[in-house]
Amino acid sequence: MRPLNIIQVCSSYAYSGLEMHMMDVATGLKEKRHNVWIVANPESKIGEESKSRNLNLITFYFDRYFNVKEITNFVKTIRGHNIDIIHTHFSRNLWSLVPASLFKRNSRVVLTKSIGSYIKKKDPLHRFLYSRVSAVTVLSEDLKRNVLRTTTMPWERVVVIHPGISLNKSPSKSKISIRKELHIPSHSFVVGNVARIDESKGQRELILAGIDVIREIKNVVFLFVGGERRGEYFEGLQNMIKGTGLKEHFIFTGFRKDITNILSAMDLFVFPSRAEVFGIALIEAMAQKLPCIATNSGALPEIITDNHNGLLFNREDHIDLKEKILSLIKDRRNRKILAQNAKKSVEKFSIERTIVAYENLYYNILR
Repeated sequence: MRPLNIIQVCSSYAYSGLEMHMMDVATGLKEKRHNVWIVANPESKIGEESKSRNLNLITFYFDRYFNVKEITNFVKTIRGHNIDIIHTHFSRNLWSLVPASLFKRNSRVVLTKSIGSYIKKKDPLHRFLYSRVSAVTVLSEDLKRNVLRTTTMPWERVVVIHPGISLNKSPSKSKISIRKELHIPSHSFVVGNVARIDESKGQRELILAGIDVIREIKNVVFLFVGGERRGEYFEGLQNMIKGTGLKEHFIFTGFRKDITNILSAMDLFVFPSRAEVFGIALIEAMAQKLPCIATNSGALPEIITDNHNGLLFNREDHIDLKEKILSLIKDRRNRKILAQNAKKSVEKFSIERTIVAYENLYYNILR
């Protein structure tokens, strides 16, 4: 089959786990001899990462919705590079991409939905936009149900493609050296979390659970890895901790790119998100053979089977979470069993499988 000409459109300025995943897919498609262009805002982190990976980069400023200049830029890009697949990661970009696609008859529009919506988009304008979308890819079955409820996309054109990770990553630093860098005593039991600091990610529940855990078992440290998104929320977490006199037991690293190294410092991984559409950080922890606890909500039960490859706790219930953490701290054998099963179960989430799934989807919609 011939190589495809693909643009990946991302109007975000952020560079979180989902943006990293998009870049991994783009890199993998390039390695499979497809021609890939990244379209991003100037000075965005996506643009910087594209350059570091030697990916073709096109930059212009995005407006929020319908904009003639933006449509013109897309028309030039699509026609100038003879684009087959126009793949966007934000539904608002459809207002420009769909009109632009009309100027190249054989191009196809693909939308990836990475967040759910509670707004129904079934008015005539949205019906027109979605009628021109060849496929909507979603990260989980939970998100597929959301798309079917809120849009006019037919069931067969909403495709679940799980985000993939590299399963062969190994830490470049030892557990001892990472703990030393983070000022964690070598004898500590480390409970870790990787997510942006945001109310939806459940750090508050983990801190409340952690305070109770530390009062029962003194040598436990809670490690939070992720960028601060809302200063007020972060300050609230800090104030919660200050009032307990247990500040030395809670460490916040901020954003880190060396997640594999950070995971090596942990003994237990907790993912307390309140409503997660997938959970890349969770499968990264499972791939590193960590026992995991996650919220029993959203798409997380699609990843964790309770008492098999991890534990699930009730959403926003820090008492239940505390009990699950204590049970695993005290039961080394169960930690080992859950970790082994976790490692086996994430094989289906390899980045190689994800890239092949997108490649097959592209060829199918071009037929």
